[in-house]
Amino acid sequence: MSNFFVPSEVYEKRIAKCKACVYYKDLLGNCSICGCFMKIKARISHQHCPKYYWKQNDFGMDSIRPSKHIPVEIENEVRLLWPDIKSGRAKDQATKRKMFELYNLIYNGGFDIRSSCHSCVNTAFGGIKQYIEKKIGYEKL
Repeated sequence: MSNFFVPSEVYEKRIAKCKACVYYKDLLGNCSICGCFMKIKARISHQHCPKYYWKQNDFGMDSIRPSKHIPVEIENEVRLLWPDIKSGRAKDQATKRKMFELYNLIYNGGFDIRSSCHSCVNTAFGGIKQYIEKKIGYEKL
């Protein structure tokens, strides 16, 4: 089962905070800080408000966790990718797409690999970094 979307009760709490925020634009339902459509962003488990009025682990949600059994081939791909993203920026579009592909595989995510959404890129980078820290270890890179 995918952990990409939050349960309805979490979504309702998130969107209520958005609608009460001065940065929420009623006309389109977007945030004037990040530009995201909050009715979509509030549904995605690993997203957070740019002002941190709600976070991915608010309202009883755990942080997104990797799948239990990651094949060694995927771990090797993460090791190969890390030097090209460790600065926080992908060296090129192909590297960014690979980062999204690996994030989606490891975390059962649903990112479009062509996304340029800043929050999405940061989430994918953070997930890969977290995976390295907790599962692989920097010393094994």
